[in-house]
Amino acid sequence: MDYEELKEYLSSLEKIGTRLGLERMERISESMGYPQNSYKIIHVAGTNGKGSVCAIISSVLRECGYVVGMFTSPYLVDVREKIMFNGQKISKKDMVKYSTIIRKENVKLTYFEFLTAIALLYFREKGADFAVVEVGLGGRLDATNVVTPVVSVITNIGLEHTEFLGKDLRSIAREKAGIIKKGVPVVTNVRGEAEEEIEKIAKERDSMLYRVKERARKLHSDLESQTVEYGCKRIRFPLLGDFQIDNLKTALETIEVLKDSDEIPDEKIIHGIGKTKWPGRVEVIGREPLTILDGAHNPDGVKELTKFIKNVDFRKMILVMGISKDKDKEGMTGKLFTLADKIILTKSSYKAMDPSEIAKNGYIIEKDPKKALEKAKELAGKDDLILVTGSLYLIGDIISSFSAI
Repeated sequence: MDYEELKEYLSSLEKIGTRLGLERMERISESMGYPQNSYKIIHVAGTNGKGSVCAIISSVLRECGYVVGMFTSPYLVDVREKIMFNGQKISKKDMVKYSTIIRKENVKLTYFEFLTAIALLYFREKGADFAVVEVGLGGRLDATNVVTPVVSVITNIGLEHTEFLGKDLRSIAREKAGIIKKGVPVVTNVRGEAEEEIEKIAKERDSMLYRVKERARKLHSDLESQTVEYGCKRIRFPLLGDFQIDNLKTALETIEVLKDSDEIPDEKIIHGIGKTKWPGRVEVIGREPLTILDGAHNPDGVKELTKFIKNVDFRKMILVMGISKDKDKEGMTGKLFTLADKIILTKSSYKAMDPSEIAKNGYIIEKDPKKALEKAKELAGKDDLILVTGSLYLIGDIISSFSAI
C-alpha cells in the first residue's frame, strides 16, 4: 500500500460514519500490546477549545525537553496534521507503515478509530514521553477513551452533537465526564449545572477535581498577539481572543497538576506558551483589507468570535460563511449576521450545508470557497474587514487554495 492507496482507504472508512463504542478500539489495543500504556497521556474533552489547550500543553512540554505526541481533531488541510510528533506531522511513509500494521489485525475500525490506533502505536514506536490526546466526540464512548491518562481535562460544555450526547447540558457533561478514570485528577473550566455533573462523577471515581484558576491575566492585545501576566512576568501569547485566554488558563491548570510528578520549570512554561501555534483560529492572513480566518463551528464559538470582532477597528465587514450540515444554523448566524455589511455564503468540500438553506435577500451565494474570498476582496476597501468562518473544513479549503497558488 502506498500513500495514495491509503488516502483512498481512509475515504472508504469515512463513509461508514460515526459508530460510538469502545469494543473495537479495545480489541485493536490488545492486539497492538496496549501502546497507550508506554507514555504519559493528557486526555482533553470539551465542546470548544480542546485543540488550543492541546497545542499549548504540547508546546510547553516540548520546551521542557520532553518527547511529545499530539493527536487532535479535525485537521485543516492534510489528515497527517492530526498526528503530530515533536511539532511535526507524521510522515507519509510512517502513515503507510502503521496503517499496514493495523489493517493486518482485521479489526473493522471506523475512520476515527483507525487514525486513533495509528497515533497510539506511532507514539510508542517513536519513544514519546507524553501524548496529548483530544477526544473526537463526547468522551465516554469515544475511540480515545481506551487510554488511562495522568490527567483528564474538560474545557467547557455547550449544546453540540445533541443527537449523540443528549439534549441538555447535564447529559452532555455526563458523556464528556466519561473520560474521568478512577483516581486520575481532572481539570475543568466548566461552570453551572454541567460542572455539578462533572463534580459528581469525579467523586464517584475518587478523582481530584481541579477548577481552573486565574493563573493568567490579559494585559494587552493587538492583531499580532496578546500580552499576558503569568506569575510576576509578562509573556507573549500568540493566540488571539479572550476565549484563548480561557484556554490558556485551562492549560496552565493542567500543567500545575503535571508539576506534581514531572519537571516543568516556570521559565520553560513561559517560553512554551510564546511558541504555541494553532492555525485557523482567529488567524490574521492579510491586511488592507484586514482578513481573518476562524474555525468557529457552533453557537458558543461564534459568540466568542463576535466578542473579538467587536473590538476590532474596521469600516465595514464582509462576512464569508459556510456551515456544516449538522450544525445549528440559527444559533450560528444571528449575531454575526447583524455585524456584517455584506454576507457571502459558501460551502466547504466536506459535510457542507447548502448555502441556499441560509440565504435571504441581499446575500451573495458563491459555492466555491476560493471564489467567495475573491469576491469579498473585490467588495472590500483597504479599511474593511473580511471575516471567513463557520467551519474548520471551510478554513482548510481556504488555506489549501493559497498553497495551490
